[in-house]
Amino acid sequence: MLVVKEKARFCSVCGNVSEDEQCRICRDPRRDDSVICVVEEAKDVVAVERTREFRGRYHVLGGAISPMEGIGPDQLRVRELLARLDDSTVQEIILAMDPNIEGDATATYLRRMLDPMGLTVTRLASGLPVGGDLEYADEVTLGRAGASSALDPESRRLADEVAASVGDFLQALRAIARESTPGAAIPLLLVEISQVLLTGARLGAQREFTPRELFQPDVGPEADVDDLRLRLAELLGDVDTYSFVFEPYEPEVVESQLSDDFATMAADLENGLRHYRNGDVGEALWWWQFSYVSSWGNLAGAALNALLSVVSHSALDTDIEGEEELLDAASSVLDSAPPKYGGSSVADAAAIKRVAQRIVETRKAGHDVVVAVSAMGDTTDELLELAEGVSPLPPARELDMLLTAGERISMALVAMAISDLGLTAQSFTGSQAGVITDAVHGKAKIIDVTPGRISKAIDEGHVVIVAGFQGVSQDTKEITTLGRGGTDTTAVALAAALDADVCEIYTDVDGVFTADPRIVPSARKLDRVTYEEMLEMAACGAKILHLRCVEYARRYDIPIHVRSSFSRLEGTVVEGSITDEAHQEASMEAPIIAGVAHDRSEAKVTLTGVPDKIGFAARVFEALAEAQINLDMVVQNVSAVATSRTDISFTLPRSDGQAAMTALAGLREEIGFDSLLYDDQVGKVSLVGAGMRSHPGVTAKFFSSIADAGVNIGMISTSEIRISVIVDEADVDAAVAAAHTAFDLDSSEVEAVVYGGSGR
Repeated sequence: MLVVKEKARFCSVCGNVSEDEQCRICRDPRRDDSVICVVEEAKDVVAVERTREFRGRYHVLGGAISPMEGIGPDQLRVRELLARLDDSTVQEIILAMDPNIEGDATATYLRRMLDPMGLTVTRLASGLPVGGDLEYADEVTLGRAGASSALDPESRRLADEVAASVGDFLQALRAIARESTPGAAIPLLLVEISQVLLTGARLGAQREFTPRELFQPDVGPEADVDDLRLRLAELLGDVDTYSFVFEPYEPEVVESQLSDDFATMAADLENGLRHYRNGDVGEALWWWQFSYVSSWGNLAGAALNALLSVVSHSALDTDIEGEEELLDAASSVLDSAPPKYGGSSVADAAAIKRVAQRIVETRKAGHDVVVAVSAMGDTTDELLELAEGVSPLPPARELDMLLTAGERISMALVAMAISDLGLTAQSFTGSQAGVITDAVHGKAKIIDVTPGRISKAIDEGHVVIVAGFQGVSQDTKEITTLGRGGTDTTAVALAAALDADVCEIYTDVDGVFTADPRIVPSARKLDRVTYEEMLEMAACGAKILHLRCVEYARRYDIPIHVRSSFSRLEGTVVEGSITDEAHQEASMEAPIIAGVAHDRSEAKVTLTGVPDKIGFAARVFEALAEAQINLDMVVQNVSAVATSRTDISFTLPRSDGQAAMTALAGLREEIGFDSLLYDDQVGKVSLVGAGMRSHPGVTAKFFSSIADAGVNIGMISTSEIRISVIVDEADVDAAVAAAHTAFDLDSSEVEAVVYGGSGR
């Protein structure tokens, strides 16, 4: 043992345990330099080597990404891996992470890093049970997991791409089946069926794949698609049943149901996906190709024609003899839904083109489209930095004039991109769109929306693009900005003014998650959230929607559909109240907690030694109100018996800290408090959920989880469905992760993907 301990070191190339500068695998000239298998620990190298299937090189990361343990990419040997890839001989990377949350998060991170480099990236551990470790896998399981290496690189790449497309289709199909209105479902079904048909066409154009064995390997019972079939049938109603010609060369009209067709397709595609996830990539390719030619390809083509017919009848709006009922059915299921696209959704030219394509698809599906856009990427932050570089305290009017330029650039570029795709688009500033506000610069509130010009443009057949975040003062006629989240609020206000059924908010994540995916990779996406829960989450720092946007939506009962502009997934619907009977029935089996939110933008102010006299506390907060400062948490200690003095602490936006200190400093002589303390190194962590109203013990579990993470609580605040605490800013991530795990909010799979945005 002593000899081993003295001689053991880590290989300078791959990080494996070795007695020499380089391990025996890195020194072996017979190894394939074009393939690198990336593992978490040195023991995983031993596990893979036992299979005698892999003949490439290795790279040991030294662990896996785990926010709970404070392990991020910088603590792993990621830089060393990227340095090895400078050598053009490497063509393929196999990610052999453990199939658990940490392994999935690490593999997802590495794939995003490696995909732009043009390498073939595959995942080895697909055949292992979830939560397992490579170290304890038998040779047969590992050998099957690595069987894809026997395929040529082109076939492996095709399998990965088909699996991704099939997975997206199945996930989107199930999400669409949960839609409440056919008007939203039919255009989405049309898009998804078009995408999966392209995948099928690629399979049909390939060489014929052959099964490895006479009988298919057992991958468990067939997928249960009955619930999907029933949901779609109920959703589609009168347009579910249609007729088509199954065999063009022997024409015979066959009656079918869209719900049956989609369910059959889902079962066929799911079967192939199980083979793929089980590591049998060759079998998956054979099954997908065979079932495409023999079954689901024909059904998908027929369903595409049926859906296109529904949209065409509504869009053309023409009376066709004998088809009045079909025309009425088609028109009844297609309504309008004004979307909003955030800054990361229009961050560059490619993103703007992608957004334009989506808008055009929506318009061609029969919708009237009004779009509110944000400034590109971090343009607003950059303009603020530029202004501060020119003037430390720029005039509020001129700052608003400057900041509105960002949205104006976006609206014009999106309109240009739409025009290139064959439709006409008209862009409007906030004032041109009729967004009327009060006179407060930088934080203006919408008073009214008079959408006369928008309605006229819609009637003329144009797509309308509106610059969000801005309006015009009713009194001064000056240009104003609405503050952070202003484009969200603009979109909801337009939806209310135009009597839209829903307002769609497009951003850089797939919906509202149980926590920030940047902190908790295992966060789960929420399908539905009430207005009250979303208001609390927004007030507590959840950046997905702005507080005023949700308040406006609740006031006018406008459902908000939060989706990603980077994917076709269904997203999250914000609607209803915790007091609604329907919500109370649905929440019987729902999780107690909706999510864990955090906010790093707050500061804490403490007045020490305040005389405990009537009216003194009121005078403090009157001064803050006069300075237009919004407060969050307020705590007053019990006064000391000996001195009859107390301390008052409160939190406020960090950006208002200087103004608050100035306002309070002027009260020192009047009130006679001892000192004024300011701390901007704090953060707020909040637990939100309607279920906590009827479940005792939530507070105890929340505080215990934070204590177990070694985090101290500075202040506490509660509401009917929220508990918030103030902690040191450095402890925010640990507190969020601990609370998220304590309330069983972690997903077994990595659902959360942040497609863009800097998080600023």
